[in-house]
Amino acid sequence: MRETFYILALSAFLASCTPASKHEQLKKISDMAKEMFDAGYSTDALPFAEKSLEFSIREFGEMSQETANECEQLAFIFYEKRMFGSARKEYSRLIRILNTLPGADKTSLVAAYKKLASISLAFEDIEGALELYKHLTDLQRKFLGDTQEDTIDDLYMKIRIQAYLKNFDALYKDIDELVELLEKKEGLNTITSKKYLEIKLTFKREEHDLEGQLPVLQKLIDVYSQSRGFESIEVADYLNIKADVLIDLEQFSEALKVTSRALAINKKQRVEADPQLITTYQKLAIIHQNLQEIQQAEAMLLNAAKLAKKDELNIDLYEQTLQMQSSHYLALQDYEKAEKILISLLNLHKTTLGESHPNLIYDFNSLAECYSLLKQYVKAQAALEESLQLASDSFGPNSALAVEQINHMAMLSYKAEKYPQAITKCKETIHMLKQTFPENHPNYMPIYKSLILIYKTKKDYINATLFSEKALKVSEFVHGNKSLDIIQELSNLVDIYKLQDMPEKAIAYAKREVDILQKVKESDRLQLAEKLNELGSLYETSGDVSKAKELFEKSRKMYAEPQKQ
Repeated sequence: MRETFYILALSAFLASCTPASKHEQLKKISDMAKEMFDAGYSTDALPFAEKSLEFSIREFGEMSQETANECEQLAFIFYEKRMFGSARKEYSRLIRILNTLPGADKTSLVAAYKKLASISLAFEDIEGALELYKHLTDLQRKFLGDTQEDTIDDLYMKIRIQAYLKNFDALYKDIDELVELLEKKEGLNTITSKKYLEIKLTFKREEHDLEGQLPVLQKLIDVYSQSRGFESIEVADYLNIKADVLIDLEQFSEALKVTSRALAINKKQRVEADPQLITTYQKLAIIHQNLQEIQQAEAMLLNAAKLAKKDELNIDLYEQTLQMQSSHYLALQDYEKAEKILISLLNLHKTTLGESHPNLIYDFNSLAECYSLLKQYVKAQAALEESLQLASDSFGPNSALAVEQINHMAMLSYKAEKYPQAITKCKETIHMLKQTFPENHPNYMPIYKSLILIYKTKKDYINATLFSEKALKVSEFVHGNKSLDIIQELSNLVDIYKLQDMPEKAIAYAKREVDILQKVKESDRLQLAEKLNELGSLYETSGDVSKAKELFEKSRKMYAEPQKQ
């Protein structure tokens, strides 16, 4: 009914017009549509806009400037009413007309392409929108100029779409082009290019393209050097990021130059407790370590620890630095210095976590290991007793973590060559575990493994065999008897029987190893070749030369397989 009303109203309106030229008649209809739309009556304006387009096509032809004007108005009304399907149809018609008309207004052509691209995005036609923006940017650069604001904006839209589609090569090309346009407009290394360079850096990181990140980072450093000064905080930040990439690339000499420059800036621009200054010292320590410059690395870590300790807000960085120091001294086998740092770490964790927190178990264990390396077994024993108490209180005396601490104590006795004491500790633990668990429970495993090692050292192969078989039963219970995870336990038994010069018994377990490795798809083919060779040696020792030759040949072929690939 409403549509019929507007048609009648329109007919009455035209009938009331005095005879006039076609242009005057078209203008009256078109103006009525515009006035209604401008007054907020877009629905009322629509039939007038449609009629004006129809009139123009009939009187002036479709490929005329008049029709282009009316088509543009109708398309705009459809667009504003979010009738995107109809708007797309009219904007496509408008582009076709403007591309045909000689001397057509290029501004209108550009605007039509923009609207079509926007409609494609609304319809989630991303590929279609990309093609339109490609055409649009070419058109703008040709008719409006490289540095015109709309050209830059639309090239940015193209970049956003390329980023969404992850068309990396095209994305990087467009970013480089945009940065070039911005520098043409605003000067070399303009700060405006920062966000586009950061987009490029983000995707270079996503691609794990370390080499590709370096020129982008250097460009960002140049941008901030130009805009904020060569000693600005932003320059230092990007120098540190560049140093991280160089470290990953193992270009440590170059990383040292870059990080040293970042440190010089940070020392001038930041307060002593600033985390960025502390992490720069840490980074320099890592670089010096890799360059085998031990004294310099130690000095950097000392500086980092000193600054981090000054402010409670940097407690995480202080903890991290202490851990780096302990690893540094342990790697150098400077156990006395490592001991002091480990004690500092323990005290720090006691303060931050509380003296009964289970995480302290690992601090006591690290300290015990350091004392063991110093051959200070009494101190090591005391530290392990502390960790055992914490594990027992937190998780129970029969827990896996508590058993692990007891096992550490047994192995400490083993390192001190107090074998009877180590064996007694293990057997006491087994007795304790039997009160709660069957003998194939995984909590027994670390104890069984320790006893295997101790008895093999003592050349007590009977007991070594006994506990190797117990360990195998635990592993079979946990993983099944055809799992790769039981290979280690089978290998232990093969080795023990070889040590006893009992090839026949070793063969039984070696055959199981080969059988598992042959049947499990994920197995290592070279490991299988090795096990076939070992089984062949066992058959050779037992006197079965024919079987040995067969296995040696299989092993040889398997070793050769990877070389053919």
